[in-house]
Amino acid sequence: MRRGVIWGFVSALVVLGLGGRIAMSGIAIALGSPLEWSVGGTLQVIVLGAALGPPAGALYVLCRRRLPAHPVASGLVFGVAGGAALVAIYFLRPAGPVELNAAPVLSGFLFGALLLLFGVVLALVYGGDDPPEIRVTSPFVGIATLLLTLGPLALALFALISR
Repeated sequence: MRRGVIWGFVSALVVLGLGGRIAMSGIAIALGSPLEWSVGGTLQVIVLGAALGPPAGALYVLCRRRLPAHPVASGLVFGVAGGAALVAIYFLRPAGPVELNAAPVLSGFLFGALLLLFGVVLALVYGGDDPPEIRVTSPFVGIATLLLTLGPLALALFALISR
């Protein structure tokens, strides 16, 4: 489980965080808007992307045995499933971000591609060996693991919904 959480964080930091920032710049260029990079805005996108990694990595470990055996196929299926939930929350809410609502097809394509890429990268870096069975020795260990895994997801979803 720990390996899934760590690789989920690293994969999300690079693909969703940095990739999301680059995608937002591409959307601005496509709309003819000036590029406005700020430290705060960049960190917000990177931290939000990275926060989705630990719970996604843990979920990947739990679902991995039910996914296709090939890592690329496994990552694509995982990316589609996880992406569908995030798209529903982020893009379909009435007061979505202005820069993404201004180019919904382009932003949907770019962020959809990032979610697929995230799933593939996570599957590739996680590796091919089957994870061991999960054994919780104490209810406190299980609760702590659950909070450390779902806490960042709750913060990311709060940031997405409350924007």
